[in-house]
Amino acid sequence: MTGNGRKDSCVFEELDNSERGKFSMSIDTTLPTNVIFQLCALLIELTVLLYRIVKAVIHSLFRFIFAAPDKFIYGETVLITGSGNGLGRNLALEFGKRGANLVLIDCDRAGNEETLKKLKAVGCTAYPYTCDLSNRNELYSVVDRIKTDIGQIDIIVNNAATLSGKPLLESSDDVVDNVFEVNTMAYIWLTKAFLPDMLNRNHGHVVNIASLAGVVGMNGLADYCASKSAVIGFTEALQYELRQLKRYGVHLTLVCPSYLGTGMFQDCVSRLPAPLKPEIAVQAIMKGVLTNQRMIYVPWHAQYILTIKSLLPVRAFNAILDFSGGNSFLKNFKPRAFIQKIESNG
Repeated sequence: MTGNGRKDSCVFEELDNSERGKFSMSIDTTLPTNVIFQLCALLIELTVLLYRIVKAVIHSLFRFIFAAPDKFIYGETVLITGSGNGLGRNLALEFGKRGANLVLIDCDRAGNEETLKKLKAVGCTAYPYTCDLSNRNELYSVVDRIKTDIGQIDIIVNNAATLSGKPLLESSDDVVDNVFEVNTMAYIWLTKAFLPDMLNRNHGHVVNIASLAGVVGMNGLADYCASKSAVIGFTEALQYELRQLKRYGVHLTLVCPSYLGTGMFQDCVSRLPAPLKPEIAVQAIMKGVLTNQRMIYVPWHAQYILTIKSLLPVRAFNAILDFSGGNSFLKNFKPRAFIQKIESNG
């Protein structure tokens, strides 16, 4: 009985094992199907990704060899902030030479009038507006006047900028607020004001002048670097939003120039990079804007700074900054009059 019982139990165990095998086989035939489907979907996505990357690289190489033709801007209306001096004035003159109508916005009335005089001397049409870009209500009031007086804007060049030129702990809250309002928030408010019309017409261009200081921090420029870094993030995110809207006639260009040897940084010196000559900076920016480039570094090789910064240890990159003169860059800096006024009022 005991032997038979053992045999019977063995038979049942064999049956159970065979049933388990069938059950496991049924599971094995189901799971691989799902896995295979997911792998096929992933393979298709990777193929599309590779195609897009190769296509973009080939297009970039093609444009590197054969530059895109400049777009026609004759008769278009270009709004430029910070037009009262420096880069803004030079850009206004270049747009004017190509037949564009100019809208000039600056807090410096006298400087803006001087730009207007230079534009009229070469037969350009321009409309000056005095505005404190750190005051959002005043800015929107000027925007309403522009829409009433002129109408639509085709190209916006957000160029105005300011800085305290002091370490963060030596800068008053009001000055830091002013830096961000002018360097960052005014860019956002102006873009919000005119972008809807551009999207409705599927035609327009927003140019945001950031800085290499938004890519690499500098001693004594904490507020300025942070504000320019914000412009970079704002522009990149907005480019993605426009892609989702599929308004391919509206363009965004982000410009990251080194410092000019005029204007705010005219008394500042560094070993690397050397100060930019205004005419070289303007030429590079205009070429990029007229060919709808999304990203412009001035000088062009400055684009590799971010790669070097990413690859090197922090201490190694800091050594490069020290060698380039980053610690003494602001040694001879002289703050502009309205910064001194804000500090005295604070």
